[in-house]
Amino acid sequence: MAGVYAKIIEARRHGLDLTPDGITQSFPKYEYLSADAITTAARAVLAGVGLGYLLSRIEIIESGEPIINGSTWYRIRIRATWSLFDAESTGECIIFQSLGDGMDMMDNAAAKALTDAEKQFLLSLLMITQQRSGQQSRSESRSEHHGISGDRVKKLSELARTRADGKTVNAMIKRAGAASGLLKDLTPGQADELEKRLAAMPIPESTE
Repeated sequence: MAGVYAKIIEARRHGLDLTPDGITQSFPKYEYLSADAITTAARAVLAGVGLGYLLSRIEIIESGEPIINGSTWYRIRIRATWSLFDAESTGECIIFQSLGDGMDMMDNAAAKALTDAEKQFLLSLLMITQQRSGQQSRSESRSEHHGISGDRVKKLSELARTRADGKTVNAMIKRAGAASGLLKDLTPGQADELEKRLAAMPIPESTE
């Protein structure tokens, strides 16, 4: 009977390459792969090879209440510990850890952080990749698509929110070279230049 490690390799052979199922409603706009899409696909693959997982522990490693554009946001970063186990016969178990970030104007920051941690755990465990618009295959994406990664889009988006309003940021993205106004359509060089411009902008003072 195959052990947990062998089953992980078997699960990875499915080569999950998922299509983004959402787009942000505020500027800067970008496509994203939701946690729901990732967990649904990952749980099906894991169950197919006889693996399951449980949340074992949560640690808060950072929290705060930053003020962004005059509004107070609740931010939390957690470290989640997951137990991946053989659900068929051996009872073998492997421990994994992942980080999760959550930010919300109300009281949902912790829940968002846990969702993010589960998403990061599954992305890493199964080496899940995200297709881009118009992508036909993983190999074609590597050779033909020159856009920036989802992590880079997220980083730029978070930086933009702390520097200017949506309309201003959207105009900067277009001036940087993405006529669509979407961060994902920037080339790495254009993204570098935009990041420098955003970083050089002062953080708006909060208004009472």
